Amino acid sequence: MNDILDIGYLLQPEPIIVERFDFFTFWSICCNVGTIICLINTTFWHVILGTDIDDKITFSLQYIGLISCVLYDITETFIYLEFQPDNILIWYIISCVAWQLVYNCYLIMFFKQSAIWFGKSYRNISILVLIVLNIFMAIDYYYYFAVLLIGTPEIISICQKFDFAVTTGLSVIELIYNIITIYKIIKEAIKSRNPHTRTLIIKLTSVIGIFFLADLAISLAFEFVDESYAIIFWPFLFALKLQTEYFCLNRIRQCLIIMNTIDNV
Repeated sequence: MNDILDIGYLLQPEPIIVERFDFFTFWSICCNVGTIICLINTTFWHVILGTDIDDKITFSLQYIGLISCVLYDITETFIYLEFQPDNILIWYIISCVAWQLVYNCYLIMFFKQSAIWFGKSYRNISILVLIVLNIFMAIDYYYYFAVLLIGTPEIISICQKFDFAVTTGLSVIELIYNIITIYKIIKEAIKSRNPHTRTLIIKLTSVIGIFFLADLAISLAFEFVDESYAIIFWPFLFALKLQTEYFCLNRIRQCLIIMNTIDNV
């Protein structure tokens, strides 16, 4: 009988021992859960509300961006917590592809929805900005893999500077575009005495200001505090921005256009 018990004990799977569970691990879990919840919420909203009145391109960009946020957060967590270190190169590749998709999906959706206030020149400038940012990101990825394969202090420093430049540059470009858009909206709203228009403008500028401050805080944390916390939080922030841009800011812009049209009539 004792022999059977001994054999049964030996056949049991070995317990999983968590070698590292500190605040960063807790931070990573929270950011991953938050990003996944954004994707789940968006799925429920689309199932309940439907997509008949939505622009299909914008809808696709939002969904691809959210899925990419989840993938990026998971792969970066695997990299920093050293899960499956033998597959580190695979995680780096998935991370780069996911981040490229996140940036491009968000920027294209942002430019597309902001273009309702402007003409052809705005679109051409947006395309140029998108191309330049992608070139900088490609250079950043070169140093990203150089850190993995070589890892000298000089290459690590250059990679960190490129990361900081790309993320800060995106925040500044987004702020400039938003300032131009808000100026255009306010210029049109001055002609109207509709109090609802002013309320919508206040809501729009408040949300834009909050996200800019969040972008700035994360960029500063990346450069001066600890880059790992910033990198893990970025996908969650972008998931929130994708959701807000699709469900909130775009609707506010559309409402302002409709209200201005009614006032002009």
